[in-house]
Amino acid sequence: MRLGSRSSNEYIQLLNKQNDDIQQQFLEKILHITKLKNVQVMLGDATITEQKTFDPALVNNFYQTIIKNLKDWSVQEISISNNEDVRRIFTKFEIREGNYLISGHMSLQYHVLLYYKPDQQVIKLQKELSDIIDLTKNKEKQMSDNSDQFVLNKLKEKGYKDFDHQKLFEIFYENDEFREKIYKEIENEIEVDFQELSNKKTN
Repeated sequence: MRLGSRSSNEYIQLLNKQNDDIQQQFLEKILHITKLKNVQVMLGDATITEQKTFDPALVNNFYQTIIKNLKDWSVQEISISNNEDVRRIFTKFEIREGNYLISGHMSLQYHVLLYYKPDQQVIKLQKELSDIIDLTKNKEKQMSDNSDQFVLNKLKEKGYKDFDHQKLFEIFYENDEFREKIYKEIENEIEVDFQELSNKKTN
C-alpha cells in the first residue's frame, strides 16, 4: 500500500497525516537547499558567463543526515546517477514491523548543463593562443601574398636569371637543401619563426 491512501480507516488516515507532515517538511528543506544562486562559469573559449545553479552536495548531505538517524532501518547507500544531461540523487530505506514492511525513498532528479570552472590561467593561455593564431594567420597571408616575389628576388641574388615556372619547380624539387635555405631566408625576412609559433601553440 502506498500513502496517502483514500481508505476511510481511522488508522490509515492517521498514517496519511503523518506522511503529509513528513512530505511537507522534506519539501520545505529541499526547496531551501536547491534554491538557485548565480555563479560564474567558463565556456570552452574561456568566455566567462553567469548561470543559475544549486549545489548537489547539499542534497547529499541532507540525505546523509536523515539516514544516519534511521536506527534499525535497512538503508541503501546514496547513489548518484550520471546519465547524459540528467542527474539523480537517490536513497531507499526500509524496516519490518510485525507483518508489515515499511519502506520509503528520497529522490531528486535534475538537468545539468556542463561548464568549466573559471580559471584565470586558462583565460590567459586562451588569449595567448588566440594571439599566436592571429599572428600566424597574418604572417602566412603576408608570406603567401609576397612569396613569389621573395623567391624570385632570392633566386636572382643567387645568380638564377631568366627562368620560367617549370624551371623554378625543377630547381626546388631537385634541391631540398636549397629549397629549405630559401624558405628559411623568407621566414627571416618576415620576422617570424613558424616552427616556434607552432610549438608554442601545441604547448
